[in-house]
Amino acid sequence: DMRKVVFTTTSDGVHHGKFEFAALIYDSDGQLLNSSGQRMSLDFPPDRYAAILERGLRVGQTIEAPLKGSYFLRVGVYDANGDRVGAVEIPTASLKAD
Repeated sequence: DMRKVVFTTTSDGVHHGKFEFAALIYDSDGQLLNSSGQRMSLDFPPDRYAAILERGLRVGQTIEAPLKGSYFLRVGVYDANGDRVGAVEIPTASLKAD
């Protein structure tokens, strides 16, 4: 829910957000196999910000995982302005191989 993300707003109406994204692959024993992360500053003019509040924000990140076996993907997002973290775990067997 983008309404819970903290953006600072400058006098020109532009909304500024700072984020860290992480993708991690674990095996069934909880051993970390691979990880990928990035930091991002995003700036949105008022009309784009309004659209993001309504539809959400998509950010892509690539990570490699074994094709066969019992593994899971943990995706995390850190909202630096709001000092909040969110994460979800997904079995890789439920994902589409690219």
